[in-house]
Parts: sequence; structure tokens; C-alpha cells
Amino acid sequence: MRKTDPKSTILVFKSGKMIIIGSESEKDAEKVARKTVRDISKALSIKAKISDFKVTNIVANAEIGWPIDIVKIADEKEGLKDESFPGVVYRGIKKVKAALLFSCGKVFLTGATKRRSIKTAFIVLKKKVEKFKKKTL
Repeated sequence: MRKTDPKSTILVFKSGKMIIIGSESEKDAEKVARKTVRDISKALSIKAKISDFKVTNIVANAEIGWPIDIVKIADEKEGLKDESFPGVVYRGIKKVKAALLFSCGKVFLTGATKRRSIKTAFIVLKKKVEKFKKKTL
């Protein structure tokens, strides 16, 4: 199911659980969940309500601000590098499951449950990755 205001994609399971993908904020995700429950209630002529709304995974992207030497990160065993993946998986940052780092300086943080956890993790990551700043010619 897709919603356009706020823009999201919703997967609804028989159990009644939903996965909401693409929301800009927790507030938007909850709004989409309420609209979806209302639509399902109307379509099936039943009374339905949200009993336990919670965010379980936030994915965010950011820019470090400089190119990163991801090979050096992998060599020093601080990140996991796979030949078929153009980045490095960096673990060991509290409040997020993993950070995906790319040599251009782009970062994706996954696994947080709160927005402020993402902000805190990004600040910590930026400090840790500074020593892997790529030298420019």
C-alpha cells in the first residue's frame, strides 16, 4: 500500500503488524499508520485501532565532509570490507547497529530507534573516522 501524504510505503501483514518505509519522521510514520488503519477499517467494515506504535529502525544518511580512506579502515580491522560492496560496514558505535561508509564521504546510519540517537552516533562516528581522512593531492 502506498500513501502520498506523507509519502510512505506500507506493508500490512495478516497479524495486523505493519512496516512503514520512507517516512521523513516518526510523527509522519505514526500519521501514515493511523491513515492505513482507518482505510482498512472502512474497507473491511470493522473497528480497528493502533494498539502499540513503536519505531524499531531508523535509517539516515549524511555527509562526513571529506573523502574517507575506506581501505585503511578495513585494514585496521575497524570496518568490514566486502569486494562486491563499494563501501565499508562500520560497527561499534553505540545507539546504532551499523554505519555504511563510502569513500566519497557519504554515510548511512542504520538501526537507531530515536532520532537523537542518530545525531549522537554521527558526531561520534565523525570523530572516529577523522583519522581516516583521505589525503588529497
